[in-house]
Amino acid sequence: MKVMGGYDFPGSNSGMRFLQLKNPWSHLRWKGRYSERDEKNWTPDLLKYLNFDPKTAQKFDNGVFWIAFEDLCQYFDVIYLSWNPALFKDSSCIHSSWDGKQGPVKDVYSLANNPQYKLEVQCQQGALLCGCCSPDTSLTSTNTSCLQEPRYCT
Repeated sequence: MKVMGGYDFPGSNSGMRFLQLKNPWSHLRWKGRYSERDEKNWTPDLLKYLNFDPKTAQKFDNGVFWIAFEDLCQYFDVIYLSWNPALFKDSSCIHSSWDGKQGPVKDVYSLANNPQYKLEVQCQQGALLCGCCSPDTSLTSTNTSCLQEPRYCT
């Protein structure tokens, strides 16, 4: 799932929090509360605030859906994040890798034993966002092991 945006519905004392997610296969939406077919929980104000029209969404399944944060936590055990670097005024991207033979084959118990990089940044003002991602080759590779192995973004 890709996080498209999170919203805390204003004017509500309930502290309702929503995320707009996208299934990476571009079909198969969430079927629970606040799905496009849920007629019980949606309110006119909430639909307007989230700019969501369930009737239009029912006509075409593109995999994008709204979900309450509480439902996300209850029903999903893994979420993969995606981000849009165009949101930031300044950015720098460094591509590098290490040979898998240099470290342990599978060491999910101790990250300290895996190959590491040290990054030093001097930031005079503002915020600094750093990310480390592994490429998603599930759609471009004939190697199907990547479909069974988790991909991490930190």
